[in-house]
Amino acid sequence: MDYFKFVSSDTPVGYTKAQRAVSAALYSITIPVALTGNLLLIFIVTRRPKTRTLTGFLFVNMAAADLLVTLVDMPSAMAVPYTSIQWPPGIMGDITCKAVYFGFFVAITASILSLTLMSVDRFLGVVYPLRRFPRFRNARLLSFILWLSSMIFMIPVAILWKVTDQFKPGKFQCFASFGDLLGDYKNDITFLYTYLFFLKYFDSTLPDNSTLWPRFSQTLAA
Repeated sequence: MDYFKFVSSDTPVGYTKAQRAVSAALYSITIPVALTGNLLLIFIVTRRPKTRTLTGFLFVNMAAADLLVTLVDMPSAMAVPYTSIQWPPGIMGDITCKAVYFGFFVAITASILSLTLMSVDRFLGVVYPLRRFPRFRNARLLSFILWLSSMIFMIPVAILWKVTDQFKPGKFQCFASFGDLLGDYKNDITFLYTYLFFLKYFDSTLPDNSTLWPRFSQTLAA
């Protein structure tokens, strides 16, 4: 299917009635299951003292990220086969467009950071079993820093995504408007994907950095 034909069409091309029905049915099942599972996890961790560990709170952060995707992004994805990605124009359209994609990328980043911090916690527990690391294992402070960092890291997404009719005049859609960040389409794409690559690469390799951790662990143990 021609992508540009899809986004410029006035009808939901590329999806048969059966495909649209199956997509709606799957999302209708997935959304309640995701809500139930993640809310149950949060309830268990917050109610049972034995689960109130750093790892438990990091699971809560991942559940919160999943809830963000479930409540904000899944409904909009569910509507795509019926709307051909059309979006309401105006200020409210821009706000909702930015909120949906910003929330999606923030949720992904928060999940990755949570997994990274779990790895760090296990590393410290194995390599320094007799140290408590009270600064690092402050779950509430760590959660605040985790979400704040995720939002700061994803500021480029909030800048780039907006409602535009660049594919077909009068048909407004929510897309990344490359060219608004650095003034050039190619430079914006290069910057965004290079930025995301190094950000995720740094997150994933942080626990394995043998030169960083001896100094960092001494700071956490202070």
